[in-house]
Amino acid sequence: MSTSDTNLQKRRSPSLRCAIVFLCSAAFCVLFDRVYALYAHDVESLSMALMFLYPLLGGTAMYILLWYFDPSGERVRLSRLFRNAYNAGLATLTLASAIQGVLDIAGSSSPYMPIFVIIGAVLCVASFVGYAAGLIRTRAMH
Repeated sequence: MSTSDTNLQKRRSPSLRCAIVFLCSAAFCVLFDRVYALYAHDVESLSMALMFLYPLLGGTAMYILLWYFDPSGERVRLSRLFRNAYNAGLATLTLASAIQGVLDIAGSSSPYMPIFVIIGAVLCVASFVGYAAGLIRTRAMH
């Protein structure tokens, strides 16, 4: 395999594509917060203002690290399952932050918000542990 083939694989990596999608999601979260703030009668929520951090740090930064350690995205068995669970966890955390922001601005609350955070965190942690264990097992075999 030549160097150009390796570079082509890295550019088409599923991890790199996910990083780009999460970067766009973070930009959308910032835009959503700013537009919502225009119509919120000068009331802002820290939860909504910081919701872009989930896709930016949890998505973009994590997938760039993953791309560094597993450029092809094929070293770990069931890697797609772990990526999908992680993406679902980040989406749950981001939506929980947006909903909490809407509730804060409306001056209301919900007893179900901690459930969103717990489910999102469990999905993220479980998929991260599973993927890391797969990477360690693959490196031990080689």
